[in-house]
Amino acid sequence: MNIRRHIITLSFNCIICGQLFAGIIVTSEKNKPLDIQTNIDKAIKTINDKIKKLKVENTEVIINSTDHLLQESVKPYGFYHASITHTIKAENNNTIISFKVNLGEPMKIKSFSLNIFGEGKDKPYFNTLIQTKNLAKGKTLNTEYYKDLKDQLYQVASNNGYFDAKITHSNININLKNNTADITIVFNSNKQYKIGKTSYSKTYYDPSFVKKFITYKAGETYNIKKLNSSQKNFVSTPYFTQAIIVPVTKDRKNGKVPIKITLMQKMKKRYSIGLGYDNKTNFHLLATFENNRMNAFGQQLSSSFQFSKSEKNLTLNYKIPSSTPEKSYYTISGGASRLDLQNGNSKAAKIKISKTINNKSISSIYAINFLKERYNLSNLPKTTANLIFPSASWRIRKMKTVNQINNSGYASSLTLAGAPNELAKKDGFMQAIAKTNLLYTLPNQKTRLLIRGTLAKTEIKNILNLPLSMQLYAGGSGSIRGYNYHSLPASTPGRNLYTASIEAQQQVYNQVYLTGFFDIGNVTNNKNIFKNSKSGAGAGIAIVTSLGTFEVTAAKPLTEPHHKWVFQFSMEPTL
Repeated sequence: MNIRRHIITLSFNCIICGQLFAGIIVTSEKNKPLDIQTNIDKAIKTINDKIKKLKVENTEVIINSTDHLLQESVKPYGFYHASITHTIKAENNNTIISFKVNLGEPMKIKSFSLNIFGEGKDKPYFNTLIQTKNLAKGKTLNTEYYKDLKDQLYQVASNNGYFDAKITHSNININLKNNTADITIVFNSNKQYKIGKTSYSKTYYDPSFVKKFITYKAGETYNIKKLNSSQKNFVSTPYFTQAIIVPVTKDRKNGKVPIKITLMQKMKKRYSIGLGYDNKTNFHLLATFENNRMNAFGQQLSSSFQFSKSEKNLTLNYKIPSSTPEKSYYTISGGASRLDLQNGNSKAAKIKISKTINNKSISSIYAINFLKERYNLSNLPKTTANLIFPSASWRIRKMKTVNQINNSGYASSLTLAGAPNELAKKDGFMQAIAKTNLLYTLPNQKTRLLIRGTLAKTEIKNILNLPLSMQLYAGGSGSIRGYNYHSLPASTPGRNLYTASIEAQQQVYNQVYLTGFFDIGNVTNNKNIFKNSKSGAGAGIAIVTSLGTFEVTAAKPLTEPHHKWVFQFSMEPTL
């Protein structure tokens, strides 16, 4: 390969008075070995950046200044033998000067030596830098890689507690005759510091509670990953919006470096409200309240109130953090509800004691439930149920956001509940409910597809002995649109449920979308759950925000064409 064919041609026009008239054009021959072509590209960029800053006075100044600039611009990228020629010609009262640079053979690295002394001598994170390929023997010299390596040495040292680290010698020995370079770096890591005392900014919370989020201990060797892990723990909870954790290097002594933590607290109280509507059961209201600071030990109180023509529910939750509050907590819940549905009504009181465990994208809840419910089904006499039953649920969610809006992802959950005859008083039961939501945005970023599905089954000897609040229902937003909320089944309760939905959302303006959807599902005692399925289809307008999707829809039951259109309004998370 004739490396001397690597040519850069630079040309620009100047009018006679010397004022720069036209721009610069820099080109080079392509398809060279990667390390050579990379250096050529960087040299071209450097030339472009510097030539623009030249103060043009006359032709002689242009030639002398440009000649020197070109020589110096290509040297950092290994071209120490560049030859420059120029031509001058007049055209349309302009003086056109064309420069041609023959880069010559690039300089090769003859040897590379990185010697590390101190306590970090044999550490893997330093050894990785010793084995860097960009400065290996035989590579084209690029001084940017040399500078980057020195920066990396200091960065790795700082990340691992070598705060006294220093480069004691560094040099690139250029041999112009042989066109080679010898690189030498001597780095003294000195001692590795241990973690010293940690200080905190003042917050509402007791120091003993704040310490629960910290993943390191005083006396351990310093490592930036330990600080980053603690920072993540703080901001992943409902207590803090920001955590800044830094070593106070100016106060380091006796082999220890103190740590300073600055915390920003979240709001003490939070309120939210959700609204829904359909033209059959009218408005649906969901209001919540949270107090994140019941005491200095992280305990919280929340409540929710749900109100509609068919369902009324009030719940209080008291949350107690565990020894690892960023991962788990205990909740004591109590509530009362009233249902007035098409196939029955009930009044119930419930107490629930649960533990929630969050592990990355998976959330698990294990609970024991106490339920007392007075209900009737299908015009049967009222009966009272007293149940004690365990339950467990798992939820996994992964999503990609663009401008804080859900762009794609999925959310899936599985809930299991059951009790033997002894705890259920009447018939023992087992119930499983699985749900999945999928969101996909097409490459054009204007069309979204939302797919939802639910599959549920109840095993019990007599379905009428299962309290109304635990029966399986379908209909309404998030289920089968075109049917009213919880209007399916119309009479006898069913042991089996499925729903499926596909919705296309087309952007029309910013976060406003036109939607079209098809929903199908069934609640039945038939083993063939698809027999006599109910379906609905319609269209709507959705506003997609970081809080969730606000959607107004009009849907028609396809399997019961005599039914009128159902207009609904909903506000709920996409995933």
